[in-house]
Amino acid sequence: MKLSKPLHHISFDGRRMFGLLAFCAVVLQLAAFHYATGTYKTTLWHSSHGVGWIHGLLMWFSDAIVLTLPTWLFRRRWRWVQWPVLLLFLCWGIAQLMYFPTYCDLMPPSSFVLWQNLDELVIDSALGNWIRRDWLFVIPVVALAIVDLCWLHRLPASSHNGSAWRRLAYALVAFVVLRVAGDALAYGTYWHKGLSVSEYLNGNYTHVKVSHASYMADNGLTGYLAYCTAVELAQHKRLSADDERRIEQFLASQPQYTDNTYDAGRDNLIMIVVESLNSWVIGLRIGDREVTPTLNALCNDTTSLVGLHMRRQVKNGGSSDAHFMINTGLLPLEQRAVAMVYPTANYPTLLQATGIEHSTHICADPPALWNTELTSRTYGYQDYHGSREVRPLLKSNDWQWDKIIFDLASKVIANMEQPFVAQVITLGMHEPYTRTDVPESWISASGLYTLKVRNYLERTAVFDRELGLFLERLKQQNLYDNSLIIIVSDHNDRIDFEPSGRQSIDPEGIDCLFLVLNSGQGKKIEKPFGQIDIYPTLLDLTGSNGYRWKGLGHSLMRGITGTVAQGPHDTIGSGPLLSRQSQAWEISRLIITSRWFDNHPVTNTQPRN
Repeated sequence: MKLSKPLHHISFDGRRMFGLLAFCAVVLQLAAFHYATGTYKTTLWHSSHGVGWIHGLLMWFSDAIVLTLPTWLFRRRWRWVQWPVLLLFLCWGIAQLMYFPTYCDLMPPSSFVLWQNLDELVIDSALGNWIRRDWLFVIPVVALAIVDLCWLHRLPASSHNGSAWRRLAYALVAFVVLRVAGDALAYGTYWHKGLSVSEYLNGNYTHVKVSHASYMADNGLTGYLAYCTAVELAQHKRLSADDERRIEQFLASQPQYTDNTYDAGRDNLIMIVVESLNSWVIGLRIGDREVTPTLNALCNDTTSLVGLHMRRQVKNGGSSDAHFMINTGLLPLEQRAVAMVYPTANYPTLLQATGIEHSTHICADPPALWNTELTSRTYGYQDYHGSREVRPLLKSNDWQWDKIIFDLASKVIANMEQPFVAQVITLGMHEPYTRTDVPESWISASGLYTLKVRNYLERTAVFDRELGLFLERLKQQNLYDNSLIIIVSDHNDRIDFEPSGRQSIDPEGIDCLFLVLNSGQGKKIEKPFGQIDIYPTLLDLTGSNGYRWKGLGHSLMRGITGTVAQGPHDTIGSGPLLSRQSQAWEISRLIITSRWFDNHPVTNTQPRN
């Protein structure tokens, strides 16, 4: 009888019951989130499935304590404070589940304030990424709201709530115990090999090893948000004397060659940056027909410079990061989009290096989207042609993006004074691929692959056809032979990890295309390289090595390293340059955030040939 009263009392205490159910709802949401993003399959999880799940539960429980803290701290009349926290977490998770399929990572907190980037294409792409499985993340909090409205709010509140400070202490102790238990489990089952405890903690918490999503899987939501906060604060620190010495020493060790041995001897430079072009489409046949006959012919031409194994190095800036690397030779920021936070800083640029006066940037984006127009001016482009000219021509045929972009490019280029530089940004292969915007062709009629892959291939075939027509128009305008033409992916798109029945050079869809026409240096690059290697390669091919800034990459004309640092701690291959490639990420961050080139401008040491 003595026990029955307190048990009865606890069971029907409204605040405690709500807190318990809210705690369970958050744990279920976190489990559903990690299931939807696949981040439960971390290195730790692979070391032992059982241990991985236990570690996950410890992280989810600790996060749930933090997210339901208002329930435990406040009295019943203040319980409403809990709902904004739950709804904020719900909105954050929904946004991430829409973002993750495109970028295979989490959106950093700083990107949530970039409202100007929300145009109809971005919204359409995000909605297209939402699948039925993602509703598992939403259901727990909806169920909690229904139970709260129908039952919990009627339960009596306990008159023995105790001290809020005591409840906070209990919560903090529980949080610390769970976190320490999770770290002890991880260290004892996997990370202890050759590492001290301090080395494990430093390696696990101070940097992202693979992706932000995997960082959250290993360290929980609270650990991830704490990391993001620390990185954000570090971005605003002034350079220390030690940082300045590191930059100066790193830049002093850059290649100092000035010869133009590999100059292609072309007056004009035309760069076609292709949205989401995977290199596995090259050579792909369905039956006896080629999906990309134009690209296939160009790649098979013995005078073309062909790289089918370029690895993406874009981060949360997406396509804008690719434009940044190509035009400046710098690596992007890991957390924030350079185009949004440092769009007008002084950078060394490809246009400065070439010394070519006439230039144009052609795309379909609104000027404010990722600061497209502003950054094009920063990179030195004289003219900007964007959505104001392109979108009125689309009408209801959204699948004709690339046709209209290439038609516009042909008209603009025909009227430019030579020599010139033209950067053309395509858009037709942008997500979503969940529906067929492009009229179905023999590709869809084949019935092969998944729906998303077929839709992607339909769009790729349209791009390939329009590219061929664009190149033909250049020949008719007598511009083709006198132009160095670059066709390069802005990044890959992992439509499906391995579409069934597809024979591919790259089963996981991680390689991008780098193709140079009229280079005078025809060869195929069989080893992997990074997007950062494009800039110094273009300096070689345009005869612009009088420019002192050679970028942070390695020219493909001067030997292929076969190594790539896709992030500071995410590397491919092994070799003497790999350590420098990894260091380049931190050096680039320091250069960008300190606006280094505002005080250290780069100038030509000799004119372009």
